Amino acid sequence: MKKWLLYIIYICVLGMLMGSCSNCLDEDTSSLATDKISVTFTLAMNATSSRAIITDETGNSYENQIDADGLQVLFYDANGTKCLGKVENIVVFRTESEYIYQFMGNLTIKDAVDYTLSSCKVMVFANSAEMGTNTDPMSLTFDYDAEKFKNESVNIPMWGIASFTNLRLAPDTNTDLGTIYLLRAMAKVEVTLSDEVAAEFNLTGVSLNKYNEKGYCLPSDASGIEKTDDAWQNKVGDIGLFNGFSSPRTGELAFMPTRNGYVLYLSEYENTDNSAYMTVTLTDKAGERVKLNEPYLYFKNYDKGERFNVVRNHCYQYRIKSVENGGELQLTVKAQPWNTNEENWNYTETVTVKESGVIKWTEGSYDTMHGAEVYMKYTTTAECTFTIDTPVGGTWYASLIPVSGNYDAFTFEGETSGEVGKQATLRIKTTQDDVTENSKAELQIVVRTIDGRTIMVNNLLGHSSSETKYTLVQSK
Repeated sequence: MKKWLLYIIYICVLGMLMGSCSNCLDEDTSSLATDKISVTFTLAMNATSSRAIITDETGNSYENQIDADGLQVLFYDANGTKCLGKVENIVVFRTESEYIYQFMGNLTIKDAVDYTLSSCKVMVFANSAEMGTNTDPMSLTFDYDAEKFKNESVNIPMWGIASFTNLRLAPDTNTDLGTIYLLRAMAKVEVTLSDEVAAEFNLTGVSLNKYNEKGYCLPSDASGIEKTDDAWQNKVGDIGLFNGFSSPRTGELAFMPTRNGYVLYLSEYENTDNSAYMTVTLTDKAGERVKLNEPYLYFKNYDKGERFNVVRNHCYQYRIKSVENGGELQLTVKAQPWNTNEENWNYTETVTVKESGVIKWTEGSYDTMHGAEVYMKYTTTAECTFTIDTPVGGTWYASLIPVSGNYDAFTFEGETSGEVGKQATLRIKTTQDDVTENSKAELQIVVRTIDGRTIMVNNLLGHSSSETKYTLVQSK
């Protein structure tokens, strides 16, 4: 199934940013103690788009892989140059939808204050080098080791940005930062045969003569970009996206064979003064090599004869539609945004809970219960027990995700993590007196495996329940 590689990041910030950006604050705001922000955000596939797509692109899961351990989210000032804070300890857990993956992390706060940030930018770096709070984002590069990208031992660097105005960040509040679109910092080149040509010939090899050994992770003038969405990409075009690093290498670089032809992932390349070309090899059905008068494919508009650069987040498709007498190749060339791909995160659900281990609430510790909603009154502490059997050696972690009302209406009392395989007890208490509206928070439990994977636990209510999580409710 084809899906969009427009990762949607919903970032819920529970808390506030670093006090070092106090120049953005109102003068009458008061300082609070050093604290941490709890951050949750979600990556998802966007199902629709208004722009044209490539319908016959050869896709695979590698093109969409994100290393969760290397995912980085940083807050910057309005100019995109001064870092205000970085999300740390990001872990991933799978949700009920195969298209949505949630992340959790936190920000270390110093001299935190309650304020409205007049303007800021959020940048997301995936599969890139470590970003420090003092690192200039525009200087971030990656090494293009062609063999590593061909054998998929390293992932494709990606980056995205979104801008915000009058963003209120306060303790225990939930701020939805909406959608951030990620761009790949590399391009994809495909060479295939039409059905008619494939009936007579075999494409047995494609190679490139020049390419860059380095690339920039960010497009040109990245700090001035407001949002990497469709509207921006369509407006700036290739000129606004291109940010080629000048590190050319001359040598034969072989493409990778695919089911339909050959493909290669490339760093950006300025194709004006030092133009590159590809060489193709064809054989007939008897295995004899076909002599071609011009076995070369160029990065150019064949109708106009104009060369073009190899630009990030683009897919360049060359289709050989005929081989004329004398060995002349007739081509069609498409250069379009690289947006459709197959998606596969390869997560395995390994969490098991026996029926005897599902969550059981202690009678008398709560007011009433309706389905998966646990109602509580002020000064009460609800208690529950559960046992997660596998994965052996894992650790479970509990969190309260605000849903509505007062976002600090509930808090844990005691431990919020423990060893898988042992009975666990959670105690949750209300904090608000004289409430004027219902407050709700969802109890989420994840398991961190010994190999570093983090998986959401969705089977703690038992097989007979249609719900997967309990919701705490403090009624007015």
